[in-house]
Amino acid sequence: MALGAQVKAPSARIVRLRILITVCLNLVIALVLTGGLVWLAGRPGLRHRVDLTINQENTLDENARAIIDQLPGPVEIDVFFRPFGPPLEAIGAQIQGRMFEILILAEEYAPDKIKLTNHPYAPPGAGGAELMAEMQRLGISESNLFVVSYGDRRVAMKLLGEVAEIDLGNPTRRQGAYRPPSLVSFTGLQSLVKGLLRVTQGEKPLILFTSGQGERAIFESEDRDLGKLHTALVADGFRVEKWDPSEDGAIPEECAGLAIIGPEEPFSVEATGWIAEYVRGGGSIIAAPGLRLTGGQGSVTDILSRLGIIVQPGIICQPVINAAGMPVFESPKCAEVILRSDGMRTTHPITEPLRRGDRRVRLIFSHGLERGTPPREGILLDILRTTEYTWEEFPNEDGSFGWRWDQGREREGPFTVAMTSTFPPTVMGPVIPGTNSLQRECRVLALGTPEAFVNALFDVNRDFLINSFNWASEREFRVSVSPRKLDDRRIAVGQDRTLFYLNLIAIWGLPLLCLGLGGLAAWRRRR
Repeated sequence: MALGAQVKAPSARIVRLRILITVCLNLVIALVLTGGLVWLAGRPGLRHRVDLTINQENTLDENARAIIDQLPGPVEIDVFFRPFGPPLEAIGAQIQGRMFEILILAEEYAPDKIKLTNHPYAPPGAGGAELMAEMQRLGISESNLFVVSYGDRRVAMKLLGEVAEIDLGNPTRRQGAYRPPSLVSFTGLQSLVKGLLRVTQGEKPLILFTSGQGERAIFESEDRDLGKLHTALVADGFRVEKWDPSEDGAIPEECAGLAIIGPEEPFSVEATGWIAEYVRGGGSIIAAPGLRLTGGQGSVTDILSRLGIIVQPGIICQPVINAAGMPVFESPKCAEVILRSDGMRTTHPITEPLRRGDRRVRLIFSHGLERGTPPREGILLDILRTTEYTWEEFPNEDGSFGWRWDQGREREGPFTVAMTSTFPPTVMGPVIPGTNSLQRECRVLALGTPEAFVNALFDVNRDFLINSFNWASEREFRVSVSPRKLDDRRIAVGQDRTLFYLNLIAIWGLPLLCLGLGGLAAWRRRR
């Protein structure tokens, strides 16, 4: 049977052209799909990131994420890192690496809010001129920093001093054995958050410290002064000034918070009226009575009692635990109380980050606080409480203290040593620059001692104090961000039985262990 028409096979050239077209189409489809998936992965509402590291090293702190989410617009971060000179080569590279990882995490978390640009070091003739021009545009003249910019506002965060602190050690061996430089502290995430807030928050809130009634000095560096607190508040974006009622008159309308720290004399009737008017208009107060507790009209105890907080006359004490694990009394050291996370309120904006970060608060010569009658619709909250192993010490007839619990006349703990009172303002005051414009509530924080604020205790209490002022000025979004990895291994000697256990291990445990191992070795040799 004959075939009608024989189908002509395509030529080799046509076959190759078809294959080429198919490959190109597949390549285009693959590129479109890949680009689409990448675009979808960059959408905040669609993407989902999973951190598989043990220490969650690829995840930003939840407070940092919340702050980035609240940024009003895109923020630019320009990085200017270059190798450190000797002897800081190794430690400098470590700081740079850790900081750059945090910046990359921030950009990956919110690429629509943060734009990161790295400007690597370049010598003259190899891009150095362009680098210098960019540095001049941003108003900087040195390297090893990053610049955070929002519009025409910008702030430079230096690696040494703001991001990290280092111990130079003894690399030259001029004074003893060789000791390389080491990292003392690293606050990279805190520095990034601080830079973001500085450029996106307009006005700086004004904090006034009362003066003229024997309060602690805010510009001095002695142990019992408040110089470190003043420096930290300024670095956190506050304006800090003094308010002397006899010279300055009424409290300014732009005051975001009034600090009354340890006055030894009561305020005048006129000054007390100004404070009451300030509170009625939505003002906030942070107050601590003086060591010489005074009463009567115009005193701190009188002002706080009207706001629902009663200051007790006794001093909160606890026994000192010696190396034998026994409580020791009859010492002024009993008046030192350290508050750990279990003594902090879980849900309060001041103490919740401290609990999560396992921070401590150290108080000396603190009075106890009790709840009174708050203003209308007011709420009282205990935010710091001691353990049950404390007592309220009262002075003897001659005014001295015995530092021993008198079961017949002194109470046992626990005691409240920090309390807040919040209530709606009676009269809506003006909008305070740099704070929450809604003016939701009046805020009062009372501590039982002014010693919590002083330079000698500031390094321990820093996070608590900064959080307190940010809360009082209605800036909860600026609370301290806990480091990802905590290296705080301090031993609270005398506050618990830790010293006893160490003493037991060192004096008895290790010698007995060595004796047992020696006996075991001798027994095995005799077999």
